[in-house]
Amino acid sequence: MSQEILRFAGIKKYFPVTKSPFSRREEFVHAVEALDLTIYRGECLGVVGESGSGKSTLGRLAIRLIEPTEGEVFYEGENISTMHAGELRRFRAKMQMIFQDPYSSLNPRMTIGDALAEAVKFHKIVSFAEVEDYVARLLSRVGLNPDYAQRYPRSLSGGQRQRVAIARALAVEPSLIVADEAVSALDVSIQAEILNLLQDIRRDRELTLLFISHDLSVVELMADRVLVLYLGRPMEVASAEAIYRNPRHPYTRALLAAAPSFEGEELSIEGEIPSPTSPPSGCVFRTRCPFAVDECAVNVPELREVAPGQFVACIRTEIAGETLSDAHGKSGGKDHHVELR
Repeated sequence: MSQEILRFAGIKKYFPVTKSPFSRREEFVHAVEALDLTIYRGECLGVVGESGSGKSTLGRLAIRLIEPTEGEVFYEGENISTMHAGELRRFRAKMQMIFQDPYSSLNPRMTIGDALAEAVKFHKIVSFAEVEDYVARLLSRVGLNPDYAQRYPRSLSGGQRQRVAIARALAVEPSLIVADEAVSALDVSIQAEILNLLQDIRRDRELTLLFISHDLSVVELMADRVLVLYLGRPMEVASAEAIYRNPRHPYTRALLAAAPSFEGEELSIEGEIPSPTSPPSGCVFRTRCPFAVDECAVNVPELREVAPGQFVACIRTEIAGETLSDAHGKSGGKDHHVELR
């Protein structure tokens, strides 16, 4: 059995909404809602969903950059949700994050070498005398000349800065990296280079990767398993092969149908995404689901296994248990166009 590295237990995250001084009602954005999920050592879990689905919030909760409203996060069996600052500092070297915009995460007044050395010295990865050589090896590992240590972030291209961000994450020898839209701001050709680099590093260092992206084709290339989120709730969790070859949840099918690379029958979903401050009762996807019935407004569907390793949160058992073609046939056999706003 695979070894657990990260586990979310009933995790919730609500953000208060800035109110008018004349408003008496307190509102919250339901970013993540009652999520239970385990990530295993060495795997890449892809997280997909529309904007506002809770992907980035989940990534920040994973390494406790933000505090959960409810629930707990366990890293290698230890509850990091209740750790005080001193204890958490010990774990920071094990959990790192790569952001979409590397420039904003690098100090423009520090050279690349100093930025990398700062983390190495803080966590005492090597002796002071070895820091310079260690930084040079880091830069070489991410495909940059060690001379780049003398440069400033402003003199690098977007792809080079992202390589530096990866080097900085690797500097403290983590076992888990959260990549939040790490290649979405890059040109396609540069994306491929960075993705290949992440794959190589993951394989060489046996890293666990939580890979967050809105680009389904990128996630297909990277992920072993995929989590599909909608308004902070999991709709489907399965191997990447199952998600892309035999999606079971209507929302997963709609996401794939909207992707340019999708080669299959289309599935339409109607209406706007509900407000995260007042999500629908029952199944949060029911207001846009072509298969919704009255029961969907009452009961919140739990994830259940409909095929080996494939978990779906859908009340309609006859829909969740079918292939895309089966469900499409039952919905009338028409060709639909998907519009995801």
